[in-house]
Amino acid sequence: MRLPRRDEILLMAASALLCVAAVEVAIRVGWMPLPDPIQSSAWRRERWLRTHGVSGLVTHQARIDRHDPLLGWTLLENLDGVRVGGALVHSNSQGMRGRREYPLEPGAGLRIVALGDSFTFGECVEDGESFPAQVEAAIAPGEVLNLAVHGHGHDQQLLRLRQQGLAQRPDVVLLGFLNADIERNQLWFRDYAKPRFRLRGGSLALENVPVPAPDEFAADFRLRAPGYLQMLFDVVFADRLERRNRKRTEAILNALVSEARAAGAQPALVYLPSLEQSRVGRANPSRLYRRLCAGGEVLCIDPTPRLHAFLGGEADPASHFRCHYSAALHREIAREIVAALGAAGVRPAPR
Repeated sequence: MRLPRRDEILLMAASALLCVAAVEVAIRVGWMPLPDPIQSSAWRRERWLRTHGVSGLVTHQARIDRHDPLLGWTLLENLDGVRVGGALVHSNSQGMRGRREYPLEPGAGLRIVALGDSFTFGECVEDGESFPAQVEAAIAPGEVLNLAVHGHGHDQQLLRLRQQGLAQRPDVVLLGFLNADIERNQLWFRDYAKPRFRLRGGSLALENVPVPAPDEFAADFRLRAPGYLQMLFDVVFADRLERRNRKRTEAILNALVSEARAAGAQPALVYLPSLEQSRVGRANPSRLYRRLCAGGEVLCIDPTPRLHAFLGGEADPASHFRCHYSAALHREIAREIVAALGAAGVRPAPR
């Protein structure tokens, strides 16, 4: 078999470079279509560059966001009534949902730090209607510090606990557990660039930090054509990547539980069901959630039966899920949390 000559190799290389250049130009002028949504950081990065790259916006909710070099994005401090999803959003000077300021030293009552994504944050409901706020009202003079941020995965929730939550000396670390958050742990780009953990020798290693600021990211020149190859890779090897992500997520959740316990806090998971699960009254949590709950160290709270009973009296159950959870569902979830804390005998630590 004849080996290619040097001039033939150079011709093939030049042809390949021309193809890459043609694809790159087609992407940048908008001739190359964006594929249908897939679970891929490359796909999400390309979509962000097409929709926000010029303006430098972080997400569609950038009015309530700010860039954070560790988390990617977080809630902007001192918001004074910004309307998002039909509800007004306020934040305190520490970037927590609501107007209330919390001293670093806990008061006499139970102190809870709430972590999660937009469901725990309370998207589409007022500050006082989210289930963390309604739990706080029920356990007064206790406190619930809502550190949830829309779009965050478990990796960002763990980092937020380390960055801010543990310093608040909580009695309970409450995680609003949504099955969909597991997929976010695989991504290094979702609403915007984000941190990601990689398992190395069984230990979590943080990568993709510091996360660059949006304007810096948009202005930095990078080839976009290889992103399409990455999308193809993510589709072809989706099953392998999912298996790897399950191990990653288990390590993240175990770290969250162990670090909460080491700080003297009771870790608690509140399962957040879908419309269909609530309608039939049967939760369908991931195996990772069930495994954590089986260990006995975590207080697991499932409001699905309570939501099922509530929806049974509603003429239009689906209306309570049109924009995340309705205020009424948040109320029922809060009641379940308060009842579970009472049944478990959770009390404030001696001050």
